Amino acid sequence: MISLHWFRQARSISFSVRHYVLLAALILYILLDPVFNGSPVIATTLGSILLLAAIDCLDLDKRTFLASRWFGVLVLALGWVVISMEHPVLQGVFAVIRVLFLAFVSGALIYQTAKAREVSLSVIVGAVDGYLLLGIIGAAAFHFAESLAPGSIQPPGGQDVFGNALYLSFVTLTTLGYGDFIPISNTAKTIAILLATTGQLYIAVLIALLVGKFASKQ
Repeated sequence: MISLHWFRQARSISFSVRHYVLLAALILYILLDPVFNGSPVIATTLGSILLLAAIDCLDLDKRTFLASRWFGVLVLALGWVVISMEHPVLQGVFAVIRVLFLAFVSGALIYQTAKAREVSLSVIVGAVDGYLLLGIIGAAAFHFAESLAPGSIQPPGGQDVFGNALYLSFVTLTTLGYGDFIPISNTAKTIAILLATTGQLYIAVLIALLVGKFASKQ
């Protein structure tokens, strides 16, 4: 019984550490990817680190976990294939699959955070991870819209398309709205609407839920 208790405690600590690892990977990606976006190798390396951290952070049943892990490995491998072949169709497929996988991870993190019985520091970090992932999902979606129809984001992205998409995504998510980059195409406008709405609902619902759980324990 004692060994089982210590095993469960060690597993809980190990899992909580993964939230911190994912947070570090997210911060690294957000800070460095726009800077090194001109280097596909560095950008893909940062994306691979983020994907690995995201895969390891999922707390799912065995079958779903294995399926999500293979899905993540597919996205990771496809990212390296894309930079080696530079095929427009392949790039579009990769963009869609990456958005779907990150959306799945973000949804899983939000669900794990919402069902937590107690509000610990690890749970709060998990909530931050989910929010930052929403910004990266938005950036990938804006980038796809711009690649599909150049001019979807104004002013034009130039060489640093993803860096500008990342900036526009977080400005939209936080409803800051400087207005220096704006969505032009209908696809980009739809992404902006979904992203802004999701950001507000995230804070209003999930954060309020965590505060309520914390207050009830006190």
